[in-house]
Amino acid sequence: MASSQSTRISSLIKQLSAIEQQSDGSIYENENLRTDAAHLVRKLAVALERPQEVPAQTAAVRIAVDLHLFHHLGDGPQAKDISELALKTGADAELLIRILRLLSAMGWVDQVRDICFKPTPITRTLKESESLQAGVKHMYLSLPVYDKLPKYFADYDYKPPVDVRDGGGKGHDLNKFITTVPDAKGRYVLEDLPVVIDDTYDRNPRIDAVKHDFFQEQPIQGARIYFMHHVLHDWPDNDVVRIFSQIANVMKPGYSRSLLGENVFAGYRLSPLSRFTGLGYDGTAFWYDENGRTMESVT
Repeated sequence: MASSQSTRISSLIKQLSAIEQQSDGSIYENENLRTDAAHLVRKLAVALERPQEVPAQTAAVRIAVDLHLFHHLGDGPQAKDISELALKTGADAELLIRILRLLSAMGWVDQVRDICFKPTPITRTLKESESLQAGVKHMYLSLPVYDKLPKYFADYDYKPPVDVRDGGGKGHDLNKFITTVPDAKGRYVLEDLPVVIDDTYDRNPRIDAVKHDFFQEQPIQGARIYFMHHVLHDWPDNDVVRIFSQIANVMKPGYSRSLLGENVFAGYRLSPLSRFTGLGYDGTAFWYDENGRTMESVT
């Protein structure tokens, strides 16, 4: 008798087959069918994987980011030999083959011959997105926290933690803006908690760093732009109102603007990237009542 898992796998395959029959050979061009098929394929992949395979995948992605492997492999569409990639990354060729084979099984790179690999769309996305690379590292650094979470929640009767303040980060957006538009006039102010501001990182000297908790009174009054990037997804609605209120109180009518850079999901059929960013790179959104806002919740 087939197991429940085998029955589930067969059902997913049948659903994919039905979509293929509807598509008339044009699944990719039909956005609704493409989205449905991608959702089913991800569910099928998870159903086919064995649990012990997941930790190795996580480690392979982090190692690849540390080696700048996606950057080197994604430098052009052509396939690259393992010796070339080993030379560019400084990694042992045999170890690199093992990592790339695992990434190929995940679909993050494409293995075209025994020791030859070429980029996929995922490779190029990671190559071009510094924020995603930083997210991978941040997530991995947070793993020790997860080890302590079961005991924490048991000690506190399974209630979520409260009032942990998160803010503007180390200035990546301001750095990029100043580099892109070096002639733009004005004062650039970065606000975050002291522990973040004290880490100067590679902050542009034109940036004024201010130690600030965004639940408290906003110290910069009448600014032209107040910008928050990937901040609000970590907080439930009542805290978002508190954050906005502090900014609204100091905005100059007819002059000041508040800009947001956030993820708003189309619905429940989300891509892995959407789920990752909605969770929060360090998992904070999961523990704090918020799991990414959908189009329905903001319209």
